[in-house]
Amino acid sequence: MILNAILAFFVFVLILLYVAKSKQANRLKNELENYKKVWNAIDIPIFIKDKNDTLSNLVSAHNVDLLTQNKKLMQINYDEFKGILTYNIGNVSIIGNDFLKVNPDFDFFMDITSRRTISLRANGNIDVSKMAARIGNGGGHPNASGGLLNSFKDSFVYDNIKRQVEDIILSKGINKENQNGK
Repeated sequence: MILNAILAFFVFVLILLYVAKSKQANRLKNELENYKKVWNAIDIPIFIKDKNDTLSNLVSAHNVDLLTQNKKLMQINYDEFKGILTYNIGNVSIIGNDFLKVNPDFDFFMDITSRRTISLRANGNIDVSKMAARIGNGGGHPNASGGLLNSFKDSFVYDNIKRQVEDIILSKGINKENQNGK
């Protein structure tokens, strides 16, 4: 008899828990539907430009717009080739290639990280695998390569980062002819 009462009590508790969870699940479902209605009512295109696209492409388009606006300040040179230097931008394959498509006057895209690694992208005008080998003991493919700048010291100031990369390029004997001619 006591065993039946205990069993009935546990069944009753399980039923209460199921009902409570069902009510909670329904409440959460209703709240989610309300959020969706509010979100859909807001018509603010944050990254959307000409078309709806993947998140990576939308973020890349936004970054490329910003980089294009600042490309003269961020320009670096390697021999006769013109590039842009970014710092810890991430997603280099997409952003770098998109930047080079929008800015055909630039030959390469270089991103350096706080870990001293460089990622390079090119548009076919320069073999960045040779560039990576020469300045960063790296390599890769003619249009996508990387390396490590051992002497690079991390900084929070972009001008310091750019100056260091330019000095590393100069220390490898690159651009000296261009400097002497100025």
